[in-house]
Amino acid sequence: MTTTNRWRALTRHNLFWPIAVLVALLLVNIPFTPDFFAIHMTDGHLYGSLVSIVLFGSPLILVAVGMTLVIATGGIDLSVGAVVAITGALTCSYISDRKDQDALAGVLLAMGLGLLAAVVCGLWNGFLVARMGIQPIIATLIIMVAGRGVAQLITDGQIITINSEPYKLIGGGYWLTLPFSIFVVAAVVAVTVALTRRTALGLLVESVGGNAEASRLVGIRSMRIKIMVYVFCALCAGIAGLMISSNTSAADGNNAGLWIELDAILAVVIGGTSLLGGRFSIGGTVVGALVIQTLTTTIYTIGVPTQTNLVFKAAVVIVVCLLQSPEVPRQGLRRPREDPGPGDAARGPRRARCQDGGVVMSATTQTPTTPDKIEGRTPSGAARLLGDRRLPVLVTAALFLAMYIAGLSRYQNYGFGDSQVFLNLFIDNGYLLVAAVGATFVILSGGIDLSVGSVIGFTTMLTAWLVQDVGLPLLVVIPISLGVGAFGGFLMGYVIHNFEIQPFIVTLAGLFLFRGLCLVISKESIAINDSAVSSLAETRVSLGLGDLSIGAVVALVVLAAAFYILHYTRFGRRIYAIGGNEQSALLMGLPLGGTKIAVYTVSGFCSALAGLLFMLYIQSGDPLHAVGMELDAIAAVVIGGTLLTGGSGYVLGTLFGVLVLGLIKSIIQFEGTLSSWWTKIATGVLLCAFILIQRVMTTRKKA
Repeated sequence: MTTTNRWRALTRHNLFWPIAVLVALLLVNIPFTPDFFAIHMTDGHLYGSLVSIVLFGSPLILVAVGMTLVIATGGIDLSVGAVVAITGALTCSYISDRKDQDALAGVLLAMGLGLLAAVVCGLWNGFLVARMGIQPIIATLIIMVAGRGVAQLITDGQIITINSEPYKLIGGGYWLTLPFSIFVVAAVVAVTVALTRRTALGLLVESVGGNAEASRLVGIRSMRIKIMVYVFCALCAGIAGLMISSNTSAADGNNAGLWIELDAILAVVIGGTSLLGGRFSIGGTVVGALVIQTLTTTIYTIGVPTQTNLVFKAAVVIVVCLLQSPEVPRQGLRRPREDPGPGDAARGPRRARCQDGGVVMSATTQTPTTPDKIEGRTPSGAARLLGDRRLPVLVTAALFLAMYIAGLSRYQNYGFGDSQVFLNLFIDNGYLLVAAVGATFVILSGGIDLSVGSVIGFTTMLTAWLVQDVGLPLLVVIPISLGVGAFGGFLMGYVIHNFEIQPFIVTLAGLFLFRGLCLVISKESIAINDSAVSSLAETRVSLGLGDLSIGAVVALVVLAAAFYILHYTRFGRRIYAIGGNEQSALLMGLPLGGTKIAVYTVSGFCSALAGLLFMLYIQSGDPLHAVGMELDAIAAVVIGGTLLTGGSGYVLGTLFGVLVLGLIKSIIQFEGTLSSWWTKIATGVLLCAFILIQRVMTTRKKA
């Protein structure tokens, strides 16, 4: 074998680029800290930058190892951050209630309760994914949304502090001169590697991820495998929760493990495991987690402002993913591929991924047709009802009506029945409606956009900075902000299509990038004292029974435009076709690439517009504005009846989804005795209910 061939073989190894990035990040520190690799002994404990990287990266490594097995089965777990919070909250709450917090038996019992709660969460996720057949990203979204509320319910919304020496050992203690958490991580990784590489378990996991149906047909109990990996992932998250709360001697239900699920998924992808499932690498995942932690350490070491941390993280994510993309040769970027014409499509796409939206698409009419009609049967009334794609929208509308009537009966004496209270649902949630409309376009196409909240926050910061500090007129700033948002969406769509990188990862990088740019502009809030902004924010449109703000009017106009585009234009029909079955859309010669790029551009534009409306609503910019709002937008879309698998749903359903979420907040405010975290719990319960309804419908359509 020649040197060139050896080099090519080496660069094609799945661990080459992650290790190369890790080594490069480590070497960057040497000019700034010559003793970066030095390790010294103090008071019987080893200290040094390398030790700190492994120490602070331990919780992420644990969560990422569990996530690896879930992703290997073709799934994903968005709930691990909430599981971290629940485990820490339950454990610390139990310890804080004991008279003797140093009693070993009490500490072990508290840890057992916390880990038991984590296992229950894993069983729930596994049940929904394996038994109910619900898409993993949807199933785990339930606990991701509701879990934070549960954690805050356990801690009563407070940060619980404890003083337990035995408990401190897990995350902040030392053993044999090294941090004890390193030994915990090493044990978990070693056991995982032994079980997956020394037994048949690893092959079974990869088989289920490669083709679950084929695995079932050859006798592999794929259902049990899936439940097992979700339980294991939750258990790893629970141990990480113990480690985090132990290190700080406190439990924070709101912030503990916040967004750790995103870093864990990044670590898995950086380590070379595909989000499509199949073959996996535990070693690669560990390297990926160390890359993320080393990046953070490097930024602090070289003196780069901390606010750019997320920007650098986004850059590293994109670079590593591009290096691993099959569309990027190692010597440079290839010319972007063009969409195939009808003749090229007939030969079959190179990597078309089919996504079943619950309908059968006719190649000639592009009209959704149910299996009953194809076979010529006359379905019963109940079957027709369950097979009607409008059912989820009708259910959401009925739920909204029932909740509103319940509010009228309970809070009539408090003015709940006033027409302005109803109109306030549009005023207070206009920005969310616009963001959810943009998310609807993406989800209908079978994609996902996690950058929504960050784009909204960045737009508020950019607008506030340009108006307040630079002094530009609002009429000049508005098109700039909208253009930046749309261009960001265009770039994400371009990368997703032309380099075949999963939308989850690309938009996650967008989340980091735009949130980091918020901090680059300013780490502090920027209040807007501008007459044009104040005048526009205070403008009301009278409807006789009450008033609507400009933001609410704009939101309704965007909703009407989206309804027309999706249902009365070719572009809208292409979105439904691609979301229903991407391969069929290619075979019909539809412009797949242009449509995908366009929907992400629309989402970016709507997110920026939502940011402008949010800026008018609060008249300020803040780097923490709209954190997590992408989840609210996705929740509204799902509650409104749109399938996250794509191809089925209505933008009017998104409207009712937003109104339901807004009504929950209003009812909690009128009740007065309920805390804000009940909003998350109620949203999670509604998500669960509507996901199950959608599952019943899709099961009926496939029967």
